[in-house]
Amino acid sequence: MKSPPRKTDNQTRIDGAVVEGKRNAMSQEGYLGKIIGLDAMALLREQARAAGKRCVLAHGIFDVIHPGHTRHLEWARGQGDVLLVTVVEDNRGPRIRTPVEIRMENLSALSMVDHVAKVPCRDATYSIERLKPDVLVRGMEFHGLHAGIAAKERQILESYGGELLFSSGDPGYSNIRTAELEGSYLKQRWTSLHQLLDRQKITPERLEELLGRFQGIRAAVIGDTIIEEYIHCNALGMSSEDPVVVVKPKRSERFLGGAAGIAEHAAALGAQACLLTVAGEDPTASFLKKRAEASRVHYRLFSDGTRPTTLKQRFLAGRKKLLRANYLEEHPIPDRLVEQIVKEFDAASRDVDLIIFWDGSYGAVPATLRERIISQAQDLGKRVVAMAPCSTQIANVDRYRNIDFIVTTEREVRMSCWDTVNSLVQVGFSLLQKTGNQGLIISLGENGTLIFTREGDPEYLPPLATEVQDPLGTTDTMMVAAALGRAAGATLFEAAILGCAAQAVEAAHAGIQPISQERIRSLLFERIYPEEVVLT
Repeated sequence: MKSPPRKTDNQTRIDGAVVEGKRNAMSQEGYLGKIIGLDAMALLREQARAAGKRCVLAHGIFDVIHPGHTRHLEWARGQGDVLLVTVVEDNRGPRIRTPVEIRMENLSALSMVDHVAKVPCRDATYSIERLKPDVLVRGMEFHGLHAGIAAKERQILESYGGELLFSSGDPGYSNIRTAELEGSYLKQRWTSLHQLLDRQKITPERLEELLGRFQGIRAAVIGDTIIEEYIHCNALGMSSEDPVVVVKPKRSERFLGGAAGIAEHAAALGAQACLLTVAGEDPTASFLKKRAEASRVHYRLFSDGTRPTTLKQRFLAGRKKLLRANYLEEHPIPDRLVEQIVKEFDAASRDVDLIIFWDGSYGAVPATLRERIISQAQDLGKRVVAMAPCSTQIANVDRYRNIDFIVTTEREVRMSCWDTVNSLVQVGFSLLQKTGNQGLIISLGENGTLIFTREGDPEYLPPLATEVQDPLGTTDTMMVAAALGRAAGATLFEAAILGCAAQAVEAAHAGIQPISQERIRSLLFERIYPEEVVLT
């Protein structure tokens, strides 16, 4: 029996051919042997073709491997016999954080990947020309958001009979969230934050200037008011009659949420806020009226006897929420109230700098009211922003159109676009195009924030909170600070920084409590700019 040829340094024998540069994947190097040069990969491709095997190519940055990547690569492997992966080299774009050697090592450890090589090109054209794969598999974002890149790649593929396929996507995960999937990402997330600040040329002096401009901004807040009640209980144990927890209520506390909470936040941050909202004719409305009497906000309450004042009760044992009870109606307010609110807004509109909608889909902002006020605001050149949460309601955030920006969540964006398949970046751009709005801020909760504008790439802002005691109402706080930032002349990215700083401050305590400029300033200059001189 003929013995195999002796291996020399930096050589390996593959199907009788000598390939320079790398070692056999089945050698003692294990999965690291899958990392080869592009010349070696091209030779392997020719050998596979001669053997009648179908070669599939996947290409990308693969900055930090996450479940969306593994699903994409597993799907690609199923389209042929051999899966080749080419990885973009370092310094080929501003958003690559992980060195290419580590990225290739991570990919080579995946069982569905056969070989990995690095290439000096962000798109796949270079890889296609060198390797001529039978199939190139791209993510669904290249079917829409990056269709121009895919068109160039398809042209090269079709010139020799290759094929472009799109994988089924990565529902539930976004490339934007890869840092949060790492176990120890704290240093990395702050590096990412400062890269964003550098790219957008955001300085501490500029943020200080914008905060100072909050003072005196005239804001009209329109929408649903919610009374948030926290009922603190002692948990007594399980019932002997039914499988339920038995609690003994100890005390309760109430906070203003929804549109009223937005208005109170705006006033606490220095704005002159007026509130146009609807209340029922019940004891909860009496509580709201008493709070209004002591507030810096100008309340204009419109009474609707067909509905209760929206009340949400949360039963807590310690810091754990056991149950939530909602007292509300979702039918639209009567036409007479629509006319009254429009008339009130008309009287004040010329003296207003900013209009904020908080529309929880409880009927306080029917389509006729929304459209008339937005139209009137646009005629006067007023800035309009909106937040339309629909955690339990049936509604779409795309009903707010041609305004400055909306603040929303990934779930609400996907619901509005009927899209659980494509990447969040692609879905976000689809919503922006669908609505005609100037910007979009998607809150990812503890995973940070995604910011879109009509021009340029989206930006990812890592979470600024180091302690989250209660996430309730924190997105509202972010929206208010961002809206005031825009009214003060901020770019959407500058406004989002201010908003996320406010969100982090709000998250550090229980309940919805208006925060001050000073607390935002402290977080900015103690956490984001710790080496800068605190300005006064």
